[in-house]
Amino acid sequence: MTRRANQVNLWLACVWVPLAACSGGGGDLGPGPDDAGSDAAADAAEPDEPDASFDTSKWPPEFAVCADRPALTSLRVLSDPPVVFRVAGPCEQPPARALLVNDGQDTVRVDKLGFPQFVLEPDSPAGLGVLSVSETDVPIDLGPGESRTLELTFASDVEGLNGHGALVAVTSRGCQTFRVFGLNVAGDTEVILNPLAVDMGVLRPGEVGEPVDIEFTFIRVGEALPEPLSFQAGGTFPAEAFEVLDPIESTTPNDCESLAARVRMVAPASPGVVEGAMFWESVRGGFAGVGQVILRGRVVEP
Repeated sequence: MTRRANQVNLWLACVWVPLAACSGGGGDLGPGPDDAGSDAAADAAEPDEPDASFDTSKWPPEFAVCADRPALTSLRVLSDPPVVFRVAGPCEQPPARALLVNDGQDTVRVDKLGFPQFVLEPDSPAGLGVLSVSETDVPIDLGPGESRTLELTFASDVEGLNGHGALVAVTSRGCQTFRVFGLNVAGDTEVILNPLAVDMGVLRPGEVGEPVDIEFTFIRVGEALPEPLSFQAGGTFPAEAFEVLDPIESTTPNDCESLAARVRMVAPASPGVVEGAMFWESVRGGFAGVGQVILRGRVVEP
C-alpha cells in the first residue's frame, strides 16, 4: 500500500468524505485489518521525493546550503497525515505533534530545523500561510533510534487557504526535506485534531510502559451541522505491543471538547524499534472519517 499518492486525500480524514470513500472507492483514508500497522506507519513517514515546487535558491543561507548537500535518509518525520490545521473560532487549538526520528546507526546532530518555504496549492485562494516548528533550540542530537517530539503550527488569515511547506533538517553530513501541508479550514464543518505521532518511550524486553493519554479535540467551524457526530478510538496494531487501557467508546462529543484514549506499550522480547498505530473513526449520517495516530517505542538490551 502506498499513501504518497493519496496525501492530499488524507486531509479528508480530519474533515468529511462520503462513507463510500472510506471503504476503498475514494482516497486511501485508513488501513484495514490486513494492511495496518508497521507498513502504514513506515509508508506514511517516508522522506519526500524531491519537490519541484521548492526552490532552494530562495531559501535563507542557513537552509540554502542543502542545495549542495546529499539527502540524509536516516532522518524521518513520523506523521499521518502530515497536515497542520488553522481553525478559527472560540476553541483552543492544540499544535500538531509529530516525531523527528533517527533510523541510522550513528548519532545525528541537527544544526537547523525549520520551514524556509511555503507553496500554495493550485486550488488555494491567494494569501500568506506560515508553518512553524517549536523545536528551534538547536543543535539537536539524536542517537541511533532516538526521536524528538515536534510541535507544528499553521497561521493564515485567509479562509480556505491551503499549501505545503518544506520542513528542512540541516546537518553537516546532509539535509532532509519533508513536505507538510497547511490548511485554513473554512465553511461549515468539524475538524478532529489529534497527535500525528506519539513517542511511547524506551523499555527493556518484557517491561510494561507508563500509560500515555492520546487526546482528540473537536472543533466546529461555522453553523452547527444537523446530524450528530459519532466518534470512537482505540484499536491498535500490533495489539501485542500497544495495549489500549481506556478506549473512547462510541460517543457524541461537544464542540471544543477533548477526549482521551489511554494506551501503553508492552515491550516484545527482542530489542529494536516498535512502530504501529491507534485507529479512530467518526461517522455523521452518510459521511465518515477514519484515521490513525502513529505509535513508536524502543526496546533496548537489559
